Amino acid sequence: MTSKFKQGRLTSEPVKEVLLDYLKEGKTTLVLNSNVPFTLLPAQLLKKDFVRIDLSLKFVNPTYIYEDCVVTTLSFNKTPYEVSIPYDAIYIIFHPNDDEHPLVFEDNIPASQRDQFIFDDNN
Repeated sequence: MTSKFKQGRLTSEPVKEVLLDYLKEGKTTLVLNSNVPFTLLPAQLLKKDFVRIDLSLKFVNPTYIYEDCVVTTLSFNKTPYEVSIPYDAIYIIFHPNDDEHPLVFEDNIPASQRDQFIFDDNN
């Protein structure tokens, strides 16, 4: 699978497991769909199908990995905000040491973003 903005690899691994593994290695970038129910972000980021945020276990505020979501407090324009991100909202995760080849969770890609990806049978 390639995308128009990055090379990526489809995975069927659980989002939670990938996220936890990557966070143990360092700062991890997520691309998510904030239209998914129970997503909690600042108002200006809600109702968007492409939101990119960084998470780290080394940020000042703790990051909690729950069964169905990740919860932490992040700073947006120097204002702290508690965020809650359901795993089914996350459709791309970038490895801390590789921002060119993210893992892509095909089932979570919003319909409005699907044209950004070119799927083939070789990956």
